[in-house]
Amino acid sequence: MNSHPRSTRPCIALLVLGCMAACAQDDRICTAYLEIRLARAGILDEADAARVVVEKGLNAVEELLDQEIDLFGVQGTELALTDDGTWPEIETGDGFRISLIAFDSISGDVKAFGRSASFGCLASGELSVPLYIGPAHGFAGLESEIENRSGASTTGLDEGRVLVFGGRDALGHPVHPSALIYDHASGSLLEVENAPAARTGHSATRLADGSVLIIGGMEVGAGLATELLRFDPTRAVFDPVADISLARTGHAAVLLDHPGYGSSLEGKVLVIGGRDETASVLSSLVLVDLQTGSSTHFADLSAPRGDASATLLRSGELLVAGGNDADSTPLAIADLIDLDEGKSLAVNFCEGSDQPLCAARAGHAAVLLDDDNVLLWGGSMLQGELGPTAEVFCVSTMRSTPAGPEDVEPVRREGHTATRVGCRTPPCPILIAGGLDAGGSSMAPALFYPGLEPGQEGGSIQTFIRHSAEFERSGHAAASLPDGTVLLVGGAGPAIAPAAIYSSCEYDDGPMTCPQP
Repeated sequence: MNSHPRSTRPCIALLVLGCMAACAQDDRICTAYLEIRLARAGILDEADAARVVVEKGLNAVEELLDQEIDLFGVQGTELALTDDGTWPEIETGDGFRISLIAFDSISGDVKAFGRSASFGCLASGELSVPLYIGPAHGFAGLESEIENRSGASTTGLDEGRVLVFGGRDALGHPVHPSALIYDHASGSLLEVENAPAARTGHSATRLADGSVLIIGGMEVGAGLATELLRFDPTRAVFDPVADISLARTGHAAVLLDHPGYGSSLEGKVLVIGGRDETASVLSSLVLVDLQTGSSTHFADLSAPRGDASATLLRSGELLVAGGNDADSTPLAIADLIDLDEGKSLAVNFCEGSDQPLCAARAGHAAVLLDDDNVLLWGGSMLQGELGPTAEVFCVSTMRSTPAGPEDVEPVRREGHTATRVGCRTPPCPILIAGGLDAGGSSMAPALFYPGLEPGQEGGSIQTFIRHSAEFERSGHAAASLPDGTVLLVGGAGPAIAPAAIYSSCEYDDGPMTCPQP
């Protein structure tokens, strides 16, 4: 073990499975242990060297340590590493990340990569830092398999855990168990005992206290659910919400947690559109207050719709885009709602169009980008329409524009997900996973790279060349994990679609070169 003499500077020590650097201030030592988990056996077989990089910061990354280490032993999921020098002192605080990059020392090609979630080392003692080592670019199936299901929801919990709720199997039957917790640090699954019946078409919204609110949806084989449920992750229990009944499906729900909101909005959940128990399409926005046990009408959309996207902007407004009307016809409309005033703001038409959106779409994916613009991707569209398959709503101009100088993806997809991939320096790419084209064929996953400058709507797409057909799917769910990887769960595809993790290396420095998609 390497150690430093006592110092007046606060510090963090790093241990890589038996190799530790320690430094101290007075009698306090803070030690970080890497708990390494390999995505699959043999993932490091082609690597003979590795580097450990320690960084601090989110948008402006400060590199604190870049240490080359020898990779000399792999047995099961245990990785043995040694350092060839003295680890430097690193100040304590928040916002640390540790990366391990395994590569071929001759070619410099990165073979496996892992980057920890952000962590803090604020006091004396020890802490464990989970580190998932996955492919340098691509998917790896989970060793702990999640029963294949379509129409499930995934909601991030604390410490890299994800609640998977609901869904139906390939025969349309409700899945059992209806609720699982995936733990990314260990790769394990926990069945939630005594969970309620599975639902599809519901919303699952994480609340400020870490619990998850389940609203509406269809109970598979039993009709529209009216009871609200609140999942408590500390007890792993679903509790019914007393005094509130809300029957909707195809709706959206967002937590109102902007610092500029007053007490009348802060911490409440807004439910947007959808269909009721008579299959009528709704225009209403309903405010759910769990503290008072009430639900009240808040405002109305410009037109009734279901299957729209609802994105809460960092500026505090809510963008509701697209959706289906009562005849299941996709719409090219958008409402930008001032929540403080409870009214819609005027939105400019897409250039060359007489509608706010550049193309009618419903059931699409929406992602809030780093510059507060919103990416809208795919979805069901009008037959024969020539509008772009992807567009970006720019907040500064109040106008939607195509996502690239040309249609970034000429083939439309439905049943896909769009999820942010973690990166060192924004703008981070978006993983477009799964989906079907107009002919019902599975589509390959792709990465979309947003514009490089703030407010720049244009971007480019890279379709994956290397992937297995088992990772093609539709009707699945996806969740961003704290270490920048993406979890895919369920869905239907040309093969059984296992739960999988997507990881991507982003280093191109010195002897290391990350592979391109």
